[in-house]
Amino acid sequence: MTMRLSQSSLTGMLRTLVAVGTESEMSMFFAVAAGMPRSTV
Repeated sequence: MTMRLSQSSLTGMLRTLVAVGTESEMSMFFAVAAGMPRSTV
């Protein structure tokens, strides 16, 4: 990324991305875990 962002806006954006990313990854993980055979977990 060549865009220059201020530290505060970058931090805010990262927090939002982490929050959204964590939530979607958790739901994805649970969906995959639920669909997987227990032996591979």
